[in-house]
Amino acid sequence: MTQRTRKQKLDEVLETLITDDQRLKQKAQELEKQIQQTIQDSRVYFQKIGLVRFNAFGRTGVDQSFVLALLDKEQSGIVVNFIYTHDGVRIYTKRVKKGEGEEFQLSDEEKKAIKESK
Repeated sequence: MTQRTRKQKLDEVLETLITDDQRLKQKAQELEKQIQQTIQDSRVYFQKIGLVRFNAFGRTGVDQSFVLALLDKEQSGIVVNFIYTHDGVRIYTKRVKKGEGEEFQLSDEEKKAIKESK
């Protein structure tokens, strides 16, 4: 530090240090606010994903159907069912709140997808 200040007076050096300190404190406060906002926002992002394959119809013999759980930190989000039939694919969704069906009761496969979400 003394190498950079050889030609400056002590009061100039102190003024520079105080100004730098104030600027760094202000920047730290701004960064803290941004971090807090990011943490707050992240609570609603899908953070956990669970996938369970299953046989929707016992006679088909293969696990082509599956449930996809997309959940946030609070175990809330949606489950999406992809049911494969001979006629095509049927897709159903259900809302999940805190690990439970919000409007409709959850199937065993949906509960398993929620439980396995990480």
